[in-house]
Amino acid sequence: MVWRFEERTTPSRWKKARVRERVDDGASLPEAIRGMQREYIDRAGRPFAEW
Repeated sequence: MVWRFEERTTPSRWKKARVRERVDDGASLPEAIRGMQREYIDRAGRPFAEW
């Protein structure tokens, strides 16, 4: 929890940042959202602070 506070990171901010990165790399918005969601699901079994 301290890590999230210090980094000002929440799952929502993480998701938005991943979508922005994908769009900046040339993905369409729908592609970027799908890619982010796949990554989020893949990581979901671990504590958020370990991402």
